[in-house]
Amino acid sequence: MKVVLVLLELALLLVLQAQSKISLKEYFDVEKLAGKWHTLAIASDSEWIEDLRKNGKMSTSTVEPQSTGEIIIKTFIPGPAGCKQRTMVLKKTDHPGQYTNSEKNLDDCGLIDTDYTSYTIVLGHRHYNGQKISVLLLYSRNTEVKPGVLEKFNDTIKEAGLSKEQMVMLPKATCAKPLEEDGGGGGGGG
Repeated sequence: MKVVLVLLELALLLVLQAQSKISLKEYFDVEKLAGKWHTLAIASDSEWIEDLRKNGKMSTSTVEPQSTGEIIIKTFIPGPAGCKQRTMVLKKTDHPGQYTNSEKNLDDCGLIDTDYTSYTIVLGHRHYNGQKISVLLLYSRNTEVKPGVLEKFNDTIKEAGLSKEQMVMLPKATCAKPLEEDGGGGGGGG
């Protein structure tokens, strides 16, 4: 019995170490991130990922760096009744490369990887239905996945302690104009 407990403790330590291997890009050029991005894929350990798998569509975000160091992200989210706009203001934390937004229950988020011109991978942690969840997002400047980027995202999913089963590729959709401003706070998308 003691051997089993020791093995379980070792397994738990290995899992925790695997989850901590992912690191944020501490220094990046936020001005190069400015502009339009499409959410191609989302991975999360939250229960809402199943609803996203059934009903989710590709959203479009605009990243607007501010002179204050904040980043404004306006996301247009397609839905059955039309598009909603969600605006989030990310504020720098004391940790380089890390941002937060307490109004949207976003504990922290940061850039994992980018080439600035075609893809960006972002990891965030937030509280949702009383639980702390991880959300990993793959953004692209266009609505197509470039070769090698999806593989890189899948590797990042593993590094973040998530699984491929917790990932959703979002189908294309368009939002001409938002019907209303949404206060946000929900699960994913932007």
